[in-house]
Amino acid sequence: MVSITITDLRTKIRKLADLVAFKGERVRVERNGETAFVLVSEEDAALLEALEDQEDLKAAKKALKDTYSVSLDKLEKDLKL
Repeated sequence: MVSITITDLRTKIRKLADLVAFKGERVRVERNGETAFVLVSEEDAALLEALEDQEDLKAAKKALKDTYSVSLDKLEKDLKL
């Protein structure tokens, strides 16, 4: 992975964009010595989205599985309505 400061990014954005888009390279952009963000290809971004969707689906299935439900009849009976 290539690392570059945010200051240098301004002057080299075209070259870096080509690296990312055409060669699949990832570029870590740093600000004050810390990673601020990473430039990734559309393919990598789509993969990240797919992974996030899988994790969301797992969480939703677990939440549905862990959900406790009561029928209206039982609720009314328990509440003596």
